Amino acid sequence: SSSRPSAGRRAAGLMASFLVSGIVHEFIIWFATGGRYLTFEWLAFFLVNGAACCGECWLKHQWRRRGWRRFPRIVAVSLTLAFLIGTAEWLFYPPVIRSGWSTAGVDKLRLQLVWAGIIPDSDAMAV
Repeated sequence: SSSRPSAGRRAAGLMASFLVSGIVHEFIIWFATGGRYLTFEWLAFFLVNGAACCGECWLKHQWRRRGWRRFPRIVAVSLTLAFLIGTAEWLFYPPVIRSGWSTAGVDKLRLQLVWAGIIPDSDAMAV
């Protein structure tokens, strides 16, 4: 017989995966900015979203246990997207903008697209 991990173990595993993801993302922005930028906002973003996932799992369990009709998908998806966008505006985007990485990233992407021949070189067109 297979035994399913307890709800606590599943929540701990879920939170551990979000923790690791947050740490990796912090390393990415730190590395991309030459070691000049580390705020732990991305770590907080992933931990908040991990906690929200745990909460969602608990609420779904309680909902099913009471025998209530399934929550409408359009409502569930809309709430999820609103939460994700809200937390991204609060914790994910600000470090990118403040560090200047968004501008540098767009410039690097433009250079790669020019190199690949996908877009024309605007400097060459100006000549």
